Amino acid sequence: MTASSQIVAAGWTSWVDPVAAAAAAVAAVITGVALFYQARALKEERKTRRDEDKRFREEQETARHAQARAVVLHEVVLVGNDRLGLAGYRVTLGNYGTAPITDVAGHLRRVRDGGTDLDQVVRRPVLIAGAVEPLTWDLRPDDVPWPATANAYATAATFTPRAHFTDVYGIRRTCAFIRPVRQPVKTEDPDQARHHLR
Repeated sequence: MTASSQIVAAGWTSWVDPVAAAAAAVAAVITGVALFYQARALKEERKTRRDEDKRFREEQETARHAQARAVVLHEVVLVGNDRLGLAGYRVTLGNYGTAPITDVAGHLRRVRDGGTDLDQVVRRPVLIAGAVEPLTWDLRPDDVPWPATANAYATAATFTPRAHFTDVYGIRRTCAFIRPVRQPVKTEDPDQARHHLR
């Protein structure tokens, strides 16, 4: 190699090394900035997914509770007359939700003198969405006297109807009868019903 080419090669080498070092430094800074923003975007995406997952779970829980609240007991009917006594107690079970309920167990209790003297169960396997069905308990064996019309509400108030059921999510729920104050209690005379059928 001639002396002039050695000088040129040495000059080239001395000029290339700082440029390469500067380029590597710039590339490292750009990579660091890119990694920082990528990590920040990933953290933001994880937070967004967690928020969406939380909102989805809350919406599911709200839907479950709404379905459970759509199952209600209402409209008490006392069945009987002076001759029969209080022969039956009927309450309407309505599934006003959008899904069926299963394994329905209607419980009727009466507490008198601090103790339970009646605890009966009636069952229904399924109550489809939008269905309304009466739950009727036979009280003839209990010899409960027929109340005067003025005492019908007070007599009905001594009974506590309740329904247990399994909702569409597989959760066992309880529906208690909330008795509106001064809600009239209907009465039904089976003898009168028979006369109408003739």
